[in-house]
Amino acid sequence: MRTCAKINLFLKVLGTRADGYHELETVFLPIPELVDDVTVTPSGKPSLSISCNMPELETDGNLCLKAARAFCSQTGLPQAFHVELVKRIPVAAGLGGGSSDAAATILQLNGFLPKPLSHGELVKLAATVGADIPFFLNPTPSAATGIGDILSPINVSTNLDVLVVSPGIPIPVKWAYDHCKPQPAVTLDEFRQACASASAEEIAKLCHNDLEYAIFDKFPLIAMMRDHLLAKGALCVHVSGSGSSLFAILPQHRHDIRDDFANAFQDVASMTMHP
Repeated sequence: MRTCAKINLFLKVLGTRADGYHELETVFLPIPELVDDVTVTPSGKPSLSISCNMPELETDGNLCLKAARAFCSQTGLPQAFHVELVKRIPVAAGLGGGSSDAAATILQLNGFLPKPLSHGELVKLAATVGADIPFFLNPTPSAATGIGDILSPINVSTNLDVLVVSPGIPIPVKWAYDHCKPQPAVTLDEFRQACASASAEEIAKLCHNDLEYAIFDKFPLIAMMRDHLLAKGALCVHVSGSGSSLFAILPQHRHDIRDDFANAFQDVASMTMHP
């Protein structure tokens, strides 16, 4: 199963919950041009296992295995599967790669049940494994509240030319939230309304991420990339999720901004263009 990345066009951190998660308001945009491949097959052995083109991810802590254990434990499906993972989405980059892979694992395991779980049941199960996983069960533009698991589709009425750049600096999610510096922003409803009716330029003005301020302070290279893209004409540049990836909304037909960035940073960053 091919499974995509995401960016957060909007992210406000409202506070910390008793369970350690954070209450959020966010808007997810899938990036189908940046994908991993996840294949789940019966193994014939009483265990769960994983193989990956990045051997360092072949651990019991891999989110795919966590998702598989949770799914099998809840449904009674025998823990006798192998996950083959081909990674292309950068790791620990704020693009949801691990969550996307876990969602693909859950969806495929669900197909092995004589009576598959409903989408609502899958969402509840997925949220126990990771906050972003419910989104990837059906990755369409969505607003999210709660820990990111209470989802509602949104209409993005204008085409957004989005450049995603990943500098390869892994930023732990916990660090990003521990150092969060919330800033004033429009409300989630206002952002949703802008997506439905405003131009790309107006949407870009309202994009926001409470987590990015500490990231720009801590990692000068990421701030340098942001400043470079803005100087070349990007409508906005923000961190996606907990970073370190950036997304830039570009004016239409300004792919020269992408080409210029490639020339300046090709040795330290990967790039994806959407659409």
